[in-house]
Amino acid sequence: MKSVKIMSASALSTAISSGTDLDPSSTILNQNSAFYSAYKSTLEKNFNLISTSMTHFTSNNQARIYIQSSAIKSYAETAMNTWNKALGKKSLRSRHGKDARYRHGD
Repeated sequence: MKSVKIMSASALSTAISSGTDLDPSSTILNQNSAFYSAYKSTLEKNFNLISTSMTHFTSNNQARIYIQSSAIKSYAETAMNTWNKALGKKSLRSRHGKDARYRHGD
C-alpha cells in the first residue's frame, strides 16, 4: 500500500495562522483526505467545526447545519461553501429559520 505524505503539525499551525475560520488558506484547503483525518481535532477546534445539537449528520455523510439567525446566515453559508469546495463535494448543507426541522435520513 502506498503511503501518503501529509504536512507537519508545525506547517499546519503556520497555515492556520495565515487565514481565518471563514477563509482558510489554500494550503489547508488543498490537502488529501489523509491530512483531514490526521488533523481532524485540530481543524475542528480552529475552524469551529465542533458538532453540536444544531448539526445533523445524514446517512449520506453530509452535515446539515441549522442556522436560526438571519444575521449570520450569509457568513455561515460562505464558510460551508468554502469547505464544500475544498472537500470536492457538498458535505455541508444548511437549514434556516425557527421552523426548520430535520427529517430522519435527510
